Amino acid sequence: MTKKFHKTTIIIIFLFAVALVPFTKTLIERRMAEAYYEKYPGHPTLSDCENLTDVDKDLCLSDVAEIANDINQCNKINDKAIQNFCIAKITLNPAMCQDLSTELKANCLESIAMKKEWLGIS
Repeated sequence: MTKKFHKTTIIIIFLFAVALVPFTKTLIERRMAEAYYEKYPGHPTLSDCENLTDVDKDLCLSDVAEIANDINQCNKINDKAIQNFCIAKITLNPAMCQDLSTELKANCLESIAMKKEWLGIS
């Protein structure tokens, strides 16, 4: 095989690998979320959240706050993005979703849209 063929093959592999980088973070975030929901497939409680750490704990607190419709629970969340996500879901304010990461933003907007639909709010 020629050097040109090898060089072209290496360039194509490199470009393919670079193209996959954005999807890697999304996959990791999805797996983290799936692991969290496997631990608490029902509605988590505050005591459930206390047994968790880091992002899992913050997501758990966000769920507890949303279920209780208690914005004060959002203040217990350490991660600022998840805290804004929590407040946005309770206040039904899609503007608060705008500065979130792509996946969290999509989840936030979808959650607000579903709640508005359930509540009959336009």
